Amino acid sequence: MSLFATYPWVTQKVESNLPLEPNWASEMILMFLLGGTLDIQVGPRQYHMNPKDFLFLKPYEVYYACHPNQNYRCLVIEIEQQALYSGCPKFDSIHFDLQLIRHSPDDSVHHSICSSLAKIVYATIKPDLCSQIKIMMAVGQILTRLIESCGIEGADSTQQTSEYTQERLASILQYIHDNYTERISLNDIAAHVGLHPQYFSVFFKKQFGSNFSDYLNRYRVGQSLPALQHTSESILNIAISNGFNSHGSYSSAFQKAYGMLPRDYRKAYQRTQNEDTAENPLDEGEGGFEFFQQYWGAEDNAFPTSNTIKTHKNIIYREDEADQSFISPMLNFVSIGRTMACLRSDIQQQLRKAKEALHLDYVRVRDVFSDNLFLYYETENKQPIFNWVHLDRVFDFFISIDVKPYIELGYTPSALASKKQYADWLFRPNVSRPKSFTSWVLLITRFFEHYISRYGADEICKWYFAFWTNPNLELDQSYWNDSQEDFFLFYQVTYEAIRRVDPRIRIGSPNFSYPSGMDWYDNFFHYAREHDIHPDFISIHSYGIPDGQAEGNGNMQLSKDGRMPADFQPLSPEKDLLLEQIQDLRHRCQMYGFGDLDLIISDWNVTY
Repeated sequence: MSLFATYPWVTQKVESNLPLEPNWASEMILMFLLGGTLDIQVGPRQYHMNPKDFLFLKPYEVYYACHPNQNYRCLVIEIEQQALYSGCPKFDSIHFDLQLIRHSPDDSVHHSICSSLAKIVYATIKPDLCSQIKIMMAVGQILTRLIESCGIEGADSTQQTSEYTQERLASILQYIHDNYTERISLNDIAAHVGLHPQYFSVFFKKQFGSNFSDYLNRYRVGQSLPALQHTSESILNIAISNGFNSHGSYSSAFQKAYGMLPRDYRKAYQRTQNEDTAENPLDEGEGGFEFFQQYWGAEDNAFPTSNTIKTHKNIIYREDEADQSFISPMLNFVSIGRTMACLRSDIQQQLRKAKEALHLDYVRVRDVFSDNLFLYYETENKQPIFNWVHLDRVFDFFISIDVKPYIELGYTPSALASKKQYADWLFRPNVSRPKSFTSWVLLITRFFEHYISRYGADEICKWYFAFWTNPNLELDQSYWNDSQEDFFLFYQVTYEAIRRVDPRIRIGSPNFSYPSGMDWYDNFFHYAREHDIHPDFISIHSYGIPDGQAEGNGNMQLSKDGRMPADFQPLSPEKDLLLEQIQDLRHRCQMYGFGDLDLIISDWNVTY
């Protein structure tokens, strides 16, 4: 850690070694990642930070860096509690669902924060008579923007941190710090703060996101790192001197915290120290303050001039012989196919290149409940078990390259399926209705609750969610084998489950396709109006070929001279078929009162 600057109520520093053991501060903490990557645990949530990402912590939030070997440089600004509450007396009543603001050239919140941080950096490295006033104003601008953009006023009592709770947290943490080398029982620390052991366990889990034993072991492991790094002391002695009663218990706790054994960590650390520092990716050219220079001298509300900033384009179109213009947000989507494929390194590498070259905003994935992701099980007595590990890796990767998922919800996990009905494509997903809507609703609910907990509600509400695909297609082994009424009920159950989790989540209509899908849209719009269903957008799969035609062509045999059969019809002869489909659907949307919704063609091609 190198000290950057200290003023009466604000401290600035550049960190490359945040605490690896659970820590807390009475100040509000602002973090801006200058270079490298940082995985940081804040309470029960873990955040992966990329360069130029911004994270903030309220006073007394517990945090720690997750991985000891990460290289990063992080600008950290601490704002004293007295200054915070004098400027916003009701700060405790504000709840923040969003704490991580990712680097995005088009995000006005991120831009505003960077502009204010640039003023702080400039006033510090080029001080004048008004430097402290400028820093005070810039910090105030950051806090104002965070409260107005990310805060929810009137947080309930479970979200507020009273002075009494703060004092209790401080007492607990101080007791652990003073006694971690000794044997500490749950009864000991509960008695220290005057709580019944059972109530203490509940209180501790709520405040720290883990049980007391796991937290204590994590803290002890963190305290042991300097001895591993800088001495040749035996691992047993290090374990005993940091409160563990054996080599085995220390190794087990260490591996749980950092994914490796103490001896492997020691070797890795020593190897890192011996490497040539000239190859350090955190040189000033990469991780310094050059990023902020583009904001110096700019107007407060002006975006910086940079070729990384996307520009809006005016696109002229004609309708009823009247010229009109509109501004297109130019969101860029790509469809990658099965969710499972995104675990492959070659696919990930292609997506990285596509992100860099095409500035992708969204990646569409399907088969998100695939059996290959080992997501859903049931015990012998039919109790559901959820495993999000593999799906987490997919979405963590998307977040790491700064794209958002467009998710087609489906299909049915085999353990939850009512029948053995499979779509006729390579991976043969089960497309039957669930054997229990109760279990399906639980799956949907846990899915959204898990990712809201992992990434925050505001982030999830920026994703897109579609439902199923083409139940109307008249194919052998198609995507739906029950009635249209059954499908609409299936959609309704899913829609209502999502709305109960958070009504802001963007859930679209089902995907139907031309031509038989047009009748399905009519009936769906009628069903939606009857059952108070309000999708956030309308989705269609659009192809230049009628239902079933491609399936017949799939069995086409060439003649002996290599010619195609006379009756082979690869495409519709109507050249404007795709355009007519969209115009037809838009007309139907307007007829039923859904004309103001976005229309997304989430799958299209010459054939399916």
